[in-house]
Amino acid sequence: MNCSFLLFVSKNPVKQKAFADYYIELGNATEAYIKAGYKASERKVAEVEGCKLLKNPMIDNYIKK
Repeated sequence: MNCSFLLFVSKNPVKQKAFADYYIELGNATEAYIKAGYKASERKVAEVEGCKLLKNPMIDNYIKK
C-alpha cells in the first residue's frame, strides 16, 4: 500500500504532509511543526508535538521514501 496515500486519509492530512515536507527540507521537527501551520502556545509544545508526529508510522514512511 502506498504510504503517502495513508497520510492523506488520516487526521489533518494537509498539515501532516506539510510537516513531513518541511521536516525533509529543514531537518528540524520543531520548525517543521510551526511552518506546517500547527498552533503551539510555546516553543516547548511545538518540540513535543513535532517529535510525536515523527513517531507516526505514516509520516515516518513518507519521510523515508
